[in-house]
Amino acid sequence: MRFSLMDNAASLLALLGGPFLTLQMKAGWAALAKYYFACLLVKQIMVFKKLMTPTRRDIYVLETIGVSHYVETVRFCMDYKGIPYEEEENAGILGVLFTGRTVPRMRHGKNVIGDSKDILRYLYGQTNDGFFEPTEAALQLETKIDLLAQHLRRWVYYNALCREHGWRNGVELWGLYMKGVPLWQKAVLLTWYPVVRWFLLTILKINKATAARSHKKTLELMAEISSVLSDGRQYLLNTPSPTFTDMQFASIVGPFEAHYNPGKLNPSSAVIFNRLPKDFQEDFTEMLDTPAGRHAQMIYARFRVK
Repeated sequence: MRFSLMDNAASLLALLGGPFLTLQMKAGWAALAKYYFACLLVKQIMVFKKLMTPTRRDIYVLETIGVSHYVETVRFCMDYKGIPYEEEENAGILGVLFTGRTVPRMRHGKNVIGDSKDILRYLYGQTNDGFFEPTEAALQLETKIDLLAQHLRRWVYYNALCREHGWRNGVELWGLYMKGVPLWQKAVLLTWYPVVRWFLLTILKINKATAARSHKKTLELMAEISSVLSDGRQYLLNTPSPTFTDMQFASIVGPFEAHYNPGKLNPSSAVIFNRLPKDFQEDFTEMLDTPAGRHAQMIYARFRVK
């Protein structure tokens, strides 16, 4: 079920009501503790009720946000294999703040699966399709791709959020102009953007120094993947057709591809890329002009463009 106003009323009340009680009503610590306990209790009841309300067994429901390589990995794989699903779009990282949940998150009947890797394993169990098969080689490569994604994300976020046009980039990256995001979520995003930004920068340890280290590590990992492709193989696992690892890798640079998530993301994050600092644009473009970067672009051009 969508991250909705009613489903998260308890979290919103805790976030907004606590400061109100403290500042306006001068509530003591005991009253404030009781208030937060009540909010927590209501929230847990709502979560339990939701888990006991299954979706239709034949429908995959994918909870997403805008620009996220984790989300795009699952979406890309499901689109490529022609697996139908319903997408529920949410604003940025509000789900983490209000519910403790991350995205992507899939619901299928009574099953609720979080984390993109777990979703891919679930889809393999459901389809028995070799595309999703988690072979030893695939899992080893997946680990490397996931490490690359963490470092690339830190480098990108620093340049997008901590330098020029940071506020504008942030609200666009987190869904302010996405048609599928509810208006109330957009209002919360605009109101609480400084808190959301601070939360993200803190938990991901994003600053100038860590971004510089992650930039260096990103280039090292891209070089390692380029070496995998050095024998002339067409796909990462040297298979006759792509596997989920190709889509995983392509989805990392996907947010800056002109064809990212065609028809679903508005506005295109390629527009945001053109607002990022020139030195970052040059470094990122140079990174794409490598065997690994060209492979990711090929996967998008061949399998993502409609």
